[in-house]
Amino acid sequence: MKKKLLIFALITAFVSIPFSFTSSTVNAEKNDLSGEKMIEIRKKNNLEYSRETINLLLKEEIDSVHEKFYGIPLLPEEEARIVKRNELQTLAEELSQSLAKVSGFAGLEVQEDKIVVRMASDFNVVADARLTAAKNDLVIEKVMYSIEELENIHKKLDQEIDGAMMFVDQVKNKLTVYTPNKESVAQYLTEEELKKVDIIESEIKVEDQAYGIGRHIVNYATSRPCSVGIYGYASNGDSVAVTAGHCVNSGTTPAFYKIDSNGNISTKIGNFVKGTTNNTNADAGYIKLDNASDISTSIGSTPITQASGSHLTNTSVGTLSQNTLWSTNGTIVSSSASVPNGSGTLTDAVLTNNTNTVGGDSGSIVFTSFFNSVKNRYEYKIYGIHKGIATTGDGKQYQIYSKISNVKTALNLSGFALGN
Repeated sequence: MKKKLLIFALITAFVSIPFSFTSSTVNAEKNDLSGEKMIEIRKKNNLEYSRETINLLLKEEIDSVHEKFYGIPLLPEEEARIVKRNELQTLAEELSQSLAKVSGFAGLEVQEDKIVVRMASDFNVVADARLTAAKNDLVIEKVMYSIEELENIHKKLDQEIDGAMMFVDQVKNKLTVYTPNKESVAQYLTEEELKKVDIIESEIKVEDQAYGIGRHIVNYATSRPCSVGIYGYASNGDSVAVTAGHCVNSGTTPAFYKIDSNGNISTKIGNFVKGTTNNTNADAGYIKLDNASDISTSIGSTPITQASGSHLTNTSVGTLSQNTLWSTNGTIVSSSASVPNGSGTLTDAVLTNNTNTVGGDSGSIVFTSFFNSVKNRYEYKIYGIHKGIATTGDGKQYQIYSKISNVKTALNLSGFALGN
């Protein structure tokens, strides 16, 4: 039985977002920005960077929490879009809990200034008080098939075939299946089910990116660098560093070492103790730390306060990049994908359109930021652990990550190290 490795249960139309909710992980340089440095940062965050704008902003002082978080002065309209998008993303996660129980629900997508709710049946927002309150931010789109009926076909195929990558495409409103042999999939489907499935005959290449996000680490056994994702606690109370399961050879427990800023191997952090392989819903493992004091609960000065998430289509997420010390950003494409994983299948995986990760990023965190208005600060929410990149024969690429909830269960962790 196998499942998708990097794909969300739904795919949404990709919407060009003028900014990203993830920020630079380095906040130390923020108050001393040259024009060229500001251009570089604004490019990375998809913000306007004309010389006229840069000259104007260089005269401004960073005095709002939003500007401090992004590390650069912001135009008023940019800051307003950031706040609005943040509000919509939070609202969408709340609404998804109600909508998932509604008959005919076919997906939810956060767009630039609205939330698109796709339904395969008649739907009245007045039937739900929470939806009624948010109706000005909602657009209802009628489609043919619900997520439930498409996922039922997905589950059926997961039981029958290997070597395929599958996910529900919310835009097409179909189950997309990439497979080296089209007939090997079609033979299990009825005529009615075939109408709901888009079978694409294609080779699938899944590239693990073992070797940094977060703290860069390496084990001598394979000379395979990876990244520390989030810290946590094993069921017996041990302090651990979570990374990707494929960072070691199956059945081995090698020592891992820090890699310094010059690329040199330095201090030992601990030994790999537990990991998943092949048929699993989480490509994850953990290193028992020699020193519990190595545990960190923040990225730079921004605290990590949540390890959860609804994995909604088009949600902005970032992956920390050790090479650049900047987040590489994208949006969620699907949240229940099946992807080839060694000799097995990674199921219930999430796919994003972020393909800027590099070798060594395996094990790093996938996260988003949100604004805590009570504490007047930005905080990070961890969505998952990065695996790698999937490439299909038609040239499409997807980032793959394992949901943080699946990581916790698969490794039998008692919890994660979170900030206050």
